[in-house]
Amino acid sequence: MQRNQKSVAEYDAQIAKGNEAAALLSNPLLTSTLDKLEAEATQKMIDSLVLSERELAWHRVQAMRALKAELQTLTNTGRLAKQKKDQLKGE
Repeated sequence: MQRNQKSVAEYDAQIAKGNEAAALLSNPLLTSTLDKLEAEATQKMIDSLVLSERELAWHRVQAMRALKAELQTLTNTGRLAKQKKDQLKGE
């Protein structure tokens, strides 16, 4: 079974999103802020004696990691879309 091929406009949209995500991931202010928040939440998980505080900190760590992972996924999808778009042009 063959997948439906996307249009050039759909690839362009994915490429644009990927470029924006890559720019965010390469922004030192954003990455250092996310890293700081994750480190603080991790430390809170370690230090807290209250279960509800540890759970909240765990959720914060997971949120930071999910955000970073989603931005990386968008970046990778944009790169793949560019490759596929270039292949379309070559056909």
